[in-house]
Amino acid sequence: MSEKCGIDFGTSNSSIGYLKEDRPVITIFDGETYIPSSIFFDYIQADTSYGKQAIDRYIDGNEGRIIWSPKNALGTFLINETTQVKNKRYSFQNIIQLILSNLKKTCETQSESYKSQVVCGRPVFFNDNDKQLDQIAEDALREILKKVGFKDIEFEYEPIAAAVGFERQVVREQIALIVDMGGGTSDFSVIRLHPYPHEKGSRKDDILSIGGVHIAGTDFDKQFSLNSLMPELGLGGKYKSMEGKWLSLPISIYHDLASWHKINFVYTHANLSSTQQNLRNSDVLEQLERLLYVLKFQYGHYLAKLVEKAKIDLSADEITEIVSQEITPQLEKIIMRGEFNEAIQDQVEEIGKTVSSTIMNSGLGSESIDAVFMTGGSSMIPLVREKISSIVPEAKLIEGDKFGSVAMGLTTIANERFK
Repeated sequence: MSEKCGIDFGTSNSSIGYLKEDRPVITIFDGETYIPSSIFFDYIQADTSYGKQAIDRYIDGNEGRIIWSPKNALGTFLINETTQVKNKRYSFQNIIQLILSNLKKTCETQSESYKSQVVCGRPVFFNDNDKQLDQIAEDALREILKKVGFKDIEFEYEPIAAAVGFERQVVREQIALIVDMGGGTSDFSVIRLHPYPHEKGSRKDDILSIGGVHIAGTDFDKQFSLNSLMPELGLGGKYKSMEGKWLSLPISIYHDLASWHKINFVYTHANLSSTQQNLRNSDVLEQLERLLYVLKFQYGHYLAKLVEKAKIDLSADEITEIVSQEITPQLEKIIMRGEFNEAIQDQVEEIGKTVSSTIMNSGLGSESIDAVFMTGGSSMIPLVREKISSIVPEAKLIEGDKFGSVAMGLTTIANERFK
Protein backbone atom coordinates (compact mmCIF):
# COMPACT_ATOMS: atom_id res chain seq x y z
CA MET A 1 0.00 0.00 0.00
CA SER A 2 1.24 3.50 -0.89
CA GLU A 3 2.93 5.76 1.66
CA LYS A 4 1.40 8.82 -0.05
CA CYS A 5 -1.52 10.86 1.24
CA GLY A 6 -3.23 14.24 0.88
CA ILE A 7 -4.39 16.36 3.82
CA ASP A 8 -7.04 19.06 3.71
CA PHE A 9 -6.56 20.70 7.12
CA GLY A 10 -9.56 22.98 7.40
CA THR A 11 -10.74 25.62 9.82
CA SER A 12 -14.04 23.87 10.50
CA ASN A 13 -13.45 20.38 9.08
CA SER A 14 -10.51 18.32 7.89
CA SER A 15 -10.07 15.35 5.53
CA ILE A 16 -7.26 13.00 4.57
CA GLY A 17 -7.02 10.79 1.50
CA TYR A 18 -4.81 7.83 0.61
CA LEU A 19 -4.17 5.76 -2.49
CA LYS A 20 -5.68 2.34 -3.06
CA GLU A 21 -4.60 0.72 -6.33
CA ASP A 22 -3.51 4.20 -7.50
CA ARG A 23 -6.96 5.65 -6.89
CA PRO A 24 -7.67 8.29 -4.20
CA VAL A 25 -9.81 7.16 -1.28
CA ILE A 26 -11.00 9.39 1.56
CA THR A 27 -10.59 8.25 5.16
CA ILE A 28 -13.89 7.83 7.01
CA PHE A 29 -14.55 9.38 10.42
CA ASP A 30 -17.78 8.42 12.19
CA GLY A 31 -19.35 7.58 8.84
CA GLU A 32 -18.26 10.85 7.18
CA THR A 33 -15.47 11.83 4.77
CA TYR A 34 -14.44 14.63 7.13
CA ILE A 35 -13.86 15.29 10.80
CA PRO A 36 -14.52 18.57 12.64
CA SER A 37 -11.24 20.33 13.46
CA SER A 38 -11.73 20.15 17.20
CA ILE A 39 -10.12 18.53 20.22
CA PHE A 40 -11.49 17.94 23.72
CA PHE A 41 -9.27 17.50 26.78
CA ASP A 42 -11.27 15.53 29.34
CA TYR A 43 -10.16 16.52 32.84
CA ILE A 44 -11.77 13.54 34.57
CA GLN A 45 -10.80 10.78 32.13
CA ALA A 46 -7.43 12.45 31.49
CA ASP A 47 -7.63 11.74 27.76
CA THR A 48 -8.34 13.54 24.49
CA SER A 49 -10.96 13.04 21.80
CA TYR A 50 -11.37 14.54 18.36
CA GLY A 51 -14.02 15.73 15.92
CA LYS A 52 -17.63 14.78 16.56
CA GLN A 53 -16.69 12.78 19.64
CA ALA A 54 -14.94 15.82 21.09
CA ILE A 55 -18.00 18.02 20.46
CA ASP A 56 -20.40 15.43 21.90
CA ARG A 57 -18.36 15.01 25.08
CA TYR A 58 -18.19 18.76 25.54
CA ILE A 59 -21.90 19.35 24.92
CA ASP A 60 -22.79 16.41 27.19
CA GLY A 61 -21.23 18.37 30.03
CA ASN A 62 -18.02 16.43 30.62
CA GLU A 63 -15.54 18.49 32.58
CA GLY A 64 -12.73 19.62 30.33
CA ARG A 65 -11.55 22.04 27.68
CA ILE A 66 -12.56 22.09 24.01
CA ILE A 67 -10.61 23.88 21.30
CA TRP A 68 -12.23 24.50 17.94
CA SER A 69 -10.69 25.72 14.69
CA PRO A 70 -7.03 26.09 15.74
CA LYS A 71 -6.15 26.70 12.07
CA ASN A 72 -7.31 30.27 12.68
CA ALA A 73 -4.04 30.82 14.56
CA LEU A 74 -2.01 30.25 11.37
CA GLY A 75 -1.26 33.55 9.72
CA THR A 76 -1.52 35.44 13.02
CA PHE A 77 0.74 36.05 16.01
CA LEU A 78 -1.46 33.64 17.99
CA ILE A 79 0.48 30.74 16.47
CA ASN A 80 3.23 31.31 19.06
CA GLU A 81 0.85 31.84 21.96
CA THR A 82 -0.17 29.24 24.54
CA THR A 83 -3.48 28.41 26.18
CA GLN A 84 -4.22 26.79 29.53
CA VAL A 85 -5.54 23.22 29.57
CA LYS A 86 -6.02 22.24 33.22
CA ASN A 87 -2.50 22.29 34.73
CA LYS A 88 -0.61 22.53 31.45
CA ARG A 89 -0.16 25.15 28.78
CA TYR A 90 -0.38 24.14 25.12
CA SER A 91 0.78 26.22 22.17
CA PHE A 92 -1.50 26.36 19.16
CA GLN A 93 1.23 24.49 17.28
CA ASN A 94 0.95 21.68 19.86
CA ILE A 95 -2.82 21.57 19.40
CA ILE A 96 -2.61 21.50 15.59
CA GLN A 97 -0.01 18.73 15.89
CA LEU A 98 -2.39 16.60 17.95
CA ILE A 99 -5.21 17.06 15.43
CA LEU A 100 -3.00 16.25 12.43
CA SER A 101 -1.52 13.26 14.24
CA ASN A 102 -5.03 11.89 14.78
CA LEU A 103 -5.76 12.37 11.05
CA LYS A 104 -2.60 10.50 10.11
CA LYS A 105 -3.14 7.60 12.53
CA THR A 106 -6.75 7.10 11.44
CA CYS A 107 -5.70 7.11 7.79
CA GLU A 108 -2.92 4.60 8.48
CA THR A 109 -5.31 2.29 10.29
CA GLN A 110 -7.84 2.30 7.46
CA SER A 111 -5.26 2.05 4.68
CA GLU A 112 -3.13 -0.47 6.60
CA SER A 113 -0.04 1.45 5.58
CA TYR A 114 2.36 3.93 7.22
CA LYS A 115 2.21 7.39 5.62
CA SER A 116 5.47 9.31 5.17
CA GLN A 117 4.70 11.46 2.10
CA VAL A 118 2.05 14.17 2.09
CA VAL A 119 0.73 16.97 -0.04
CA CYS A 120 -1.03 19.33 2.34
CA GLY A 121 -3.52 21.93 1.18
CA ARG A 122 -3.09 25.56 2.07
CA PRO A 123 -5.23 28.63 1.45
CA VAL A 124 -4.09 31.14 -1.14
CA PHE A 125 -3.40 33.48 1.77
CA PHE A 126 -3.08 32.54 5.43
CA ASN A 127 -2.95 36.30 5.95
CA ASP A 128 -4.39 38.68 3.35
CA ASN A 129 -2.22 41.64 4.26
CA ASP A 130 1.10 40.37 5.57
CA LYS A 131 3.33 38.23 3.32
CA GLN A 132 5.75 37.57 6.16
CA LEU A 133 3.01 36.16 8.42
CA ASP A 134 1.76 34.12 5.47
CA GLN A 135 5.20 32.52 5.04
CA ILE A 136 5.55 32.00 8.79
CA ALA A 137 2.23 30.13 8.72
CA GLU A 138 3.38 27.73 5.99
CA ASP A 139 6.75 27.22 7.72
CA ALA A 140 4.99 26.47 11.01
CA LEU A 141 2.66 23.98 9.33
CA ARG A 142 5.63 22.27 7.66
CA GLU A 143 7.38 21.86 11.02
CA ILE A 144 4.21 20.47 12.58
CA LEU A 145 3.86 17.92 9.77
CA LYS A 146 7.47 16.85 10.36
CA LYS A 147 6.76 16.33 14.06
CA VAL A 148 3.69 14.28 13.15
CA GLY A 149 5.97 11.91 11.24
CA PHE A 150 5.97 12.98 7.58
CA LYS A 151 9.33 12.93 5.81
CA ASP A 152 8.38 14.31 2.39
CA ILE A 153 6.12 17.36 2.59
CA GLU A 154 4.73 19.54 -0.17
CA PHE A 155 1.96 22.12 -0.29
CA GLU A 156 -0.67 22.92 -2.88
CA TYR A 157 -3.25 25.68 -3.00
CA GLU A 158 -6.64 24.34 -1.95
CA PRO A 159 -8.55 25.67 -5.01
CA ILE A 160 -5.98 24.03 -7.30
CA ALA A 161 -6.54 20.73 -5.49
CA ALA A 162 -10.28 21.14 -5.89
CA ALA A 163 -9.76 21.69 -9.63
CA VAL A 164 -7.82 18.44 -9.94
CA GLY A 165 -10.72 16.54 -8.40
CA PHE A 166 -13.21 18.18 -10.76
CA GLU A 167 -11.02 17.66 -13.82
CA ARG A 168 -11.70 13.94 -13.81
CA GLN A 169 -15.27 14.76 -14.89
CA VAL A 170 -14.52 16.97 -17.94
CA VAL A 171 -14.86 15.65 -21.50
CA ARG A 172 -13.43 18.66 -23.37
CA GLU A 173 -10.96 21.44 -22.69
CA GLN A 174 -12.59 24.29 -20.78
CA ILE A 175 -11.90 27.25 -18.51
CA ALA A 176 -13.20 26.85 -14.98
CA LEU A 177 -13.52 29.09 -11.96
CA ILE A 178 -12.82 27.00 -8.87
CA VAL A 179 -14.55 28.23 -5.72
CA ASP A 180 -13.35 26.66 -2.46
CA MET A 181 -15.09 28.19 0.55
CA GLY A 182 -14.54 26.56 3.91
CA GLY A 183 -14.61 27.79 7.46
CA GLY A 184 -11.64 30.16 7.41
CA THR A 185 -10.83 31.29 3.88
CA SER A 186 -12.46 31.64 0.47
CA ASP A 187 -10.03 30.62 -2.26
CA PHE A 188 -10.41 30.87 -6.03
CA SER A 189 -8.55 29.87 -9.16
CA VAL A 190 -9.10 30.21 -12.88
CA ILE A 191 -7.68 27.10 -14.53
CA ARG A 192 -7.66 25.43 -17.92
CA LEU A 193 -8.95 21.88 -17.58
CA HIS A 194 -8.33 18.91 -19.87
CA PRO A 195 -10.03 15.51 -20.28
CA TYR A 196 -6.62 13.73 -20.17
CA PRO A 197 -4.53 15.76 -17.69
CA HIS A 198 -2.00 12.96 -17.09
CA GLU A 199 -0.74 13.48 -20.65
CA LYS A 200 0.06 17.14 -20.00
CA GLY A 201 3.01 16.80 -17.60
CA SER A 202 3.49 20.10 -15.73
CA ARG A 203 0.24 21.99 -15.21
CA LYS A 204 1.84 25.31 -14.30
CA ASP A 205 0.78 27.03 -17.54
CA ASP A 206 -2.82 25.86 -17.09
CA ILE A 207 -3.17 27.83 -13.83
CA LEU A 208 -4.25 31.22 -15.15
CA SER A 209 -4.75 32.97 -11.80
CA ILE A 210 -5.34 32.40 -8.11
CA GLY A 211 -6.94 34.59 -5.47
CA GLY A 212 -8.29 34.42 -1.99
CA VAL A 213 -9.65 36.31 0.97
CA HIS A 214 -9.72 35.50 4.67
CA ILE A 215 -13.52 35.53 4.83
CA ALA A 216 -15.60 32.36 5.07
CA GLY A 217 -17.82 30.25 7.33
CA THR A 218 -16.59 31.30 10.75
CA ASP A 219 -16.71 34.96 9.70
CA PHE A 220 -20.31 34.50 8.57
CA ASP A 221 -21.03 32.81 11.91
CA LYS A 222 -19.55 35.73 13.82
CA GLN A 223 -21.47 38.43 11.98
CA PHE A 224 -24.68 36.38 12.08
CA SER A 225 -24.23 35.85 15.81
CA LEU A 226 -23.59 39.55 16.47
CA ASN A 227 -26.67 40.56 14.50
CA SER A 228 -29.11 37.90 15.64
CA LEU A 229 -28.01 36.11 18.82
CA MET A 230 -25.82 38.42 20.88
CA PRO A 231 -28.61 41.01 21.33
CA GLU A 232 -30.40 38.21 23.22
CA LEU A 233 -27.45 38.32 25.64
CA GLY A 234 -27.48 42.10 25.99
CA LEU A 235 -25.52 43.46 23.04
CA GLY A 236 -26.79 46.94 22.28
CA GLY A 237 -28.11 47.42 25.80
CA LYS A 238 -27.18 50.05 28.38
CA TYR A 239 -26.28 50.21 32.06
CA LYS A 240 -26.25 53.04 34.60
CA SER A 241 -22.80 53.98 35.87
CA MET A 242 -22.01 54.93 39.47
CA GLU A 243 -22.20 58.55 38.33
CA GLY A 244 -25.74 57.99 37.14
CA LYS A 245 -24.94 58.09 33.42
CA TRP A 246 -26.41 55.56 30.99
CA LEU A 247 -23.58 53.92 29.06
CA SER A 248 -23.47 51.26 26.35
CA LEU A 249 -22.54 47.79 27.52
CA PRO A 250 -18.97 46.83 26.51
CA ILE A 251 -18.99 45.06 23.16
CA SER A 252 -15.68 43.17 23.35
CA ILE A 253 -17.15 40.26 25.28
CA TYR A 254 -19.82 39.77 22.60
CA HIS A 255 -17.27 39.85 19.77
CA ASP A 256 -15.23 37.20 21.57
CA LEU A 257 -18.29 35.04 22.22
CA ALA A 258 -19.17 35.26 18.52
CA SER A 259 -15.64 34.23 17.41
CA TRP A 260 -15.00 30.49 17.50
CA HIS A 261 -11.30 30.74 18.37
CA LYS A 262 -11.78 33.38 21.08
CA ILE A 263 -14.67 31.90 23.05
CA ASN A 264 -12.47 30.20 25.65
CA PHE A 265 -10.92 33.57 26.54
CA VAL A 266 -14.21 35.07 27.82
CA TYR A 267 -14.50 32.85 30.88
CA THR A 268 -12.65 35.18 33.22
CA HIS A 269 -13.38 36.43 36.70
CA ALA A 270 -13.29 40.00 35.36
CA ASN A 271 -16.04 39.30 32.80
CA LEU A 272 -18.18 37.54 35.39
CA SER A 273 -17.73 40.37 37.88
CA SER A 274 -18.48 43.18 35.42
CA THR A 275 -21.56 41.37 34.07
CA GLN A 276 -22.91 40.86 37.61
CA GLN A 277 -22.31 44.53 38.38
CA ASN A 278 -23.94 45.79 35.18
CA LEU A 279 -26.89 43.49 35.74
CA ARG A 280 -28.02 45.53 38.74
CA ASN A 281 -28.60 48.70 36.73
CA SER A 282 -29.36 47.63 33.18
CA ASP A 283 -32.17 48.15 30.68
CA VAL A 284 -31.66 44.57 29.42
CA LEU A 285 -31.98 42.62 32.67
CA GLU A 286 -33.20 39.32 31.20
CA GLN A 287 -30.56 39.37 28.46
CA LEU A 288 -27.72 39.99 30.92
CA GLU A 289 -28.99 37.18 33.13
CA ARG A 290 -28.63 34.98 30.08
CA LEU A 291 -25.08 36.25 29.46
CA LEU A 292 -24.15 35.61 33.08
CA TYR A 293 -25.42 32.04 32.78
CA VAL A 294 -23.37 31.48 29.60
CA LEU A 295 -20.22 32.78 31.27
CA LYS A 296 -20.72 30.89 34.52
CA PHE A 297 -21.37 27.52 32.89
CA GLN A 298 -19.18 28.08 29.80
CA TYR A 299 -21.88 27.71 27.16
CA GLY A 300 -20.12 29.80 24.50
CA HIS A 301 -19.38 26.97 22.08
CA TYR A 302 -22.85 25.57 22.61
CA LEU A 303 -24.26 28.90 21.41
CA ALA A 304 -21.82 28.95 18.49
CA LYS A 305 -23.12 25.56 17.36
CA LEU A 306 -26.69 26.90 17.49
CA VAL A 307 -25.67 29.80 15.25
CA GLU A 308 -23.86 27.48 12.84
CA LYS A 309 -26.91 25.19 12.64
CA ALA A 310 -29.18 28.18 11.95
CA LYS A 311 -26.80 29.28 9.16
CA ILE A 312 -26.98 25.81 7.61
CA ASP A 313 -30.77 25.71 7.97
CA LEU A 314 -31.12 29.06 6.23
CA SER A 315 -29.07 27.79 3.31
CA ALA A 316 -31.99 25.46 2.57
CA ASP A 317 -35.01 27.22 4.10
CA GLU A 318 -36.38 30.75 4.35
CA ILE A 319 -36.94 30.56 8.10
CA THR A 320 -35.45 28.84 11.12
CA GLU A 321 -35.59 29.06 14.89
CA ILE A 322 -32.91 29.12 17.55
CA VAL A 323 -34.30 27.41 20.63
CA SER A 324 -32.35 26.48 23.74
CA GLN A 325 -33.71 25.20 27.02
CA GLU A 326 -30.14 24.79 28.25
CA ILE A 327 -29.74 28.54 28.75
CA THR A 328 -31.54 30.40 31.54
CA PRO A 329 -33.66 32.42 30.86
CA GLN A 330 -34.72 30.18 27.96
CA LEU A 331 -33.74 31.36 24.51
CA GLU A 332 -36.20 31.35 21.61
CA LYS A 333 -35.71 33.36 18.42
CA ILE A 334 -37.20 33.06 14.93
CA ILE A 335 -34.84 34.16 12.15
CA MET A 336 -35.58 34.80 8.47
CA ARG A 337 -33.09 34.22 5.67
CA GLY A 338 -33.25 37.92 4.89
CA GLU A 339 -31.80 38.69 8.34
CA PHE A 340 -28.93 36.31 7.68
CA ASN A 341 -28.33 37.85 4.25
CA GLU A 342 -28.26 41.32 5.77
CA ALA A 343 -25.74 40.19 8.39
CA ILE A 344 -23.25 38.83 5.85
CA GLN A 345 -23.91 41.26 2.97
CA ASP A 346 -20.68 43.24 3.33
CA GLN A 347 -18.58 40.09 3.60
CA VAL A 348 -20.19 38.57 0.51
CA GLU A 349 -19.46 41.79 -1.39
CA GLU A 350 -15.77 41.44 -0.47
CA ILE A 351 -15.82 37.86 -1.71
CA GLY A 352 -17.40 39.05 -4.95
CA LYS A 353 -14.62 41.61 -5.43
CA THR A 354 -12.01 38.90 -4.94
CA VAL A 355 -13.72 36.64 -7.49
CA SER A 356 -13.83 39.49 -10.02
CA SER A 357 -10.16 40.36 -9.51
CA THR A 358 -9.16 36.70 -9.80
CA ILE A 359 -10.91 36.48 -13.18
CA MET A 360 -9.40 39.79 -14.30
CA ASN A 361 -5.91 38.62 -13.31
CA SER A 362 -6.34 35.57 -15.55
CA GLY A 363 -6.40 37.88 -18.58
CA LEU A 364 -9.87 36.67 -19.50
CA GLY A 365 -13.32 38.17 -19.29
CA SER A 366 -16.13 36.65 -17.26
CA GLU A 367 -17.72 35.45 -20.52
CA SER A 368 -14.76 33.09 -21.02
CA ILE A 369 -15.57 31.08 -17.89
CA ASP A 370 -17.25 27.83 -18.98
CA ALA A 371 -17.95 26.35 -15.55
CA VAL A 372 -17.92 27.23 -11.88
CA PHE A 373 -16.92 24.35 -9.61
CA MET A 374 -18.01 24.97 -6.02
CA THR A 375 -16.77 23.10 -3.00
CA GLY A 376 -16.60 23.73 0.75
CA GLY A 377 -19.48 24.10 3.18
CA SER A 378 -19.81 27.89 2.78
CA SER A 379 -20.35 27.51 -0.98
CA MET A 380 -23.88 26.31 -0.15
CA ILE A 381 -25.02 29.72 1.11
CA PRO A 382 -27.59 31.15 -1.35
CA LEU A 383 -26.35 34.76 -1.16
CA VAL A 384 -22.83 33.60 -2.01
CA ARG A 385 -24.09 31.64 -5.01
CA GLU A 386 -26.16 34.56 -6.20
CA LYS A 387 -23.15 36.87 -6.03
CA ILE A 388 -20.86 34.50 -7.95
CA SER A 389 -23.56 33.74 -10.54
CA SER A 390 -24.00 37.47 -11.13
CA ILE A 391 -20.28 37.73 -11.97
CA VAL A 392 -20.25 34.75 -14.39
CA PRO A 393 -23.91 34.45 -15.47
CA GLU A 394 -23.20 32.22 -18.49
CA ALA A 395 -21.08 29.66 -16.66
CA LYS A 396 -22.43 26.24 -15.73
CA LEU A 397 -22.57 25.62 -11.98
CA ILE A 398 -20.98 22.30 -10.95
CA GLU A 399 -21.42 20.80 -7.50
CA GLY A 400 -18.51 19.09 -5.80
CA ASP A 401 -18.22 17.01 -2.67
CA LYS A 402 -18.34 19.96 -0.32
CA PHE A 403 -16.01 18.31 2.19
CA GLY A 404 -14.04 15.76 0.17
CA SER A 405 -13.13 17.43 -3.13
CA VAL A 406 -9.93 19.10 -1.92
CA ALA A 407 -8.62 15.99 -0.15
CA MET A 408 -9.30 13.90 -3.27
CA GLY A 409 -7.36 16.40 -5.38
CA LEU A 410 -4.46 16.59 -2.93
CA THR A 411 -4.18 12.80 -2.87
CA THR A 412 -4.16 12.70 -6.67
CA ILE A 413 -1.40 15.33 -6.68
CA ALA A 414 0.59 13.31 -4.10
CA ASN A 415 0.47 10.32 -6.44
CA GLU A 416 1.99 12.43 -9.23
CA ARG A 417 4.63 14.27 -7.20
CA PHE A 418 6.10 11.39 -5.22
CA LYS A 419 7.19 9.01 -7.97
